[in-house]
Amino acid sequence: MPALAHFPNSEILVSEEDYRTARSFRGPLAGYLPQHWPSWFTPTSIRFEKASLGGFKYTYPVTAAGDVMVIPTPGHTAAHVSVLVRHEDCYYLLAGDTSYTERALIGRKVDGISPNVQVALRTIDNILDFAKNNPLVYLPTHDPQSAARLKERQTLVTG
Repeated sequence: MPALAHFPNSEILVSEEDYRTARSFRGPLAGYLPQHWPSWFTPTSIRFEKASLGGFKYTYPVTAAGDVMVIPTPGHTAAHVSVLVRHEDCYYLLAGDTSYTERALIGRKVDGISPNVQVALRTIDNILDFAKNNPLVYLPTHDPQSAARLKERQTLVTG
């Protein structure tokens, strides 16, 4: 069962560009799976504001306090996004597929699918630069160590 099915009464935010691509003829060819979306799926498109945060030039505040933000992290897809959460004195990056593992991020390795390697590397560099100036717990989707890093509040060490 697709994960979306577990959130029938939730507002779901999406990158408008990725949503449009997913619904296009080429969407499934590019790896999107709209055929698995529940019939009730009507997401809200993100409208970014020009508000610089480190190397990220745009943000979308999810909360009024601005402690939860969506940031553009293109690379895995042209309009990939991640969620940045500020809690106390630390940031947590729910990084999606910006890299598959923290090790790949630190090694500046573009892994998986990426339509433009240079764009993916720019995102990786933005994350690494952000972590140099802010305590950041990096949580990519496919890294088996993400849960342990979250539990331990293990911040990214950028050498």
